Amino acid sequence: MVKIRKRTIGLFVTITLLIFCVMPIFSQGSQENRSEKDQSVVEIEFYFPEGFNRPLAFGKVIEKFEQAHPNIKVRTRITPYTEFITSLAIMWAANDVSDVVLTNSPDIKQYAYEGALLPLDDLFPKSDHQYYAPGIIEDVLWEGSVYGAPIWDSAVGLYYNVDMFNDAGIEAPKTLDEAWTFNQFVTNVTKVMKTAEKNQNQKVWGMASVNNPLREDYWNMWIIRSAGTEDSNTFKSISDDGTKLKGYLDTPEAIEALKFYQKLYNEYGFMPKADIPDGFGTGQVATYLGPISSGWTFTNNFPNLNWDVMPLPYFVTPITHTGSFAPSIAARTKNPEAAKTFVKYLSSAEALITYAQYNESLPGRIDIRNQIPEFSEGHSIMFQELNEKWGRSRPMSPGHTIYQNIISRDMMLDIAYGADVERTVSDAINAAESQLRRYVR
Repeated sequence: MVKIRKRTIGLFVTITLLIFCVMPIFSQGSQENRSEKDQSVVEIEFYFPEGFNRPLAFGKVIEKFEQAHPNIKVRTRITPYTEFITSLAIMWAANDVSDVVLTNSPDIKQYAYEGALLPLDDLFPKSDHQYYAPGIIEDVLWEGSVYGAPIWDSAVGLYYNVDMFNDAGIEAPKTLDEAWTFNQFVTNVTKVMKTAEKNQNQKVWGMASVNNPLREDYWNMWIIRSAGTEDSNTFKSISDDGTKLKGYLDTPEAIEALKFYQKLYNEYGFMPKADIPDGFGTGQVATYLGPISSGWTFTNNFPNLNWDVMPLPYFVTPITHTGSFAPSIAARTKNPEAAKTFVKYLSSAEALITYAQYNESLPGRIDIRNQIPEFSEGHSIMFQELNEKWGRSRPMSPGHTIYQNIISRDMMLDIAYGADVERTVSDAINAAESQLRRYVR
């Protein structure tokens, strides 16, 4: 496990150095390696990850955009979801930057700090911020300016197999007020697992997600944060300036939560240490940690699956992480006005309603959210309540990719695989803080 962390740190340092080496290029407003085009038609490139039906959804949106703006053509550049964050960091460091990039909202502060993004205050003025869901504006701000379009928001919910729960005689919580603590959750779902294993004569896991073991702060850090009261350092998980982890990630409450997390993979056999493709849809997993858009996948790919959604379990304070990918414009774009026109369209009611037909991402604006009937029924109601009542931004830092790689990926993977918790946390904090120092002001 230590070797994994060292490789990640080395890769990140290399990428970061490359980014800083080419910073002067970011503000030049030029993009090379473009072929000669008819000056009456402007072509821009849009870079985004696969997954959750994005290619189809964006394809439908782009089709309508090009009909309304025949002088702008949008070419898509798509990469696998699991490779996107790393490939994006490399892209910023290379002379191969797309005009519009679907940026992970917690990373926006870092890219803005490094000068890689154009500010979008003219598209999203302060007078409009009041119309957005709580926290989403905070996600895309750096030093008072907007650097990512706050057009989608999210929440993590827990899908569950209704038939499995019924067979075990377990009734899942229906409201946020009925949410289980982690001890209740594991006790009840273990009964569901055992009953399902007996019925199916195969291993059934208690909980799984899009990646297993869990990695990325969106999927795993809420577990630790829930172990503290809302005003505690445990709940914050990182200092206000985003550079310190000692006294936040290693509190007694955080350590106990991490030990419990480790037991889910090892002692309890509750969560898998490897991915299980379509595990929830095929009855190999009792509960699935996912966003609202997972419901579209289950409905369309597994029409016979009887599923519903319940709130996340917690230790002390209920929490779900919010934020989403946010379209940003590269500072190096050759066509800033065309790029802004496209990003502005992506934030329109027409685009968001079209997109929601193929990918159930919550619109960031509450008024647009209320125009989509699908968000006022079924499992969407639970996700809206989670977003608006329990939702909190992920730990924020101008060095978020450092936090993401060293803490929420490598550290959490090491713990899931059985490493000593206290030593692993201490080593990860030291490694991360040594790199975060560059952002101290």
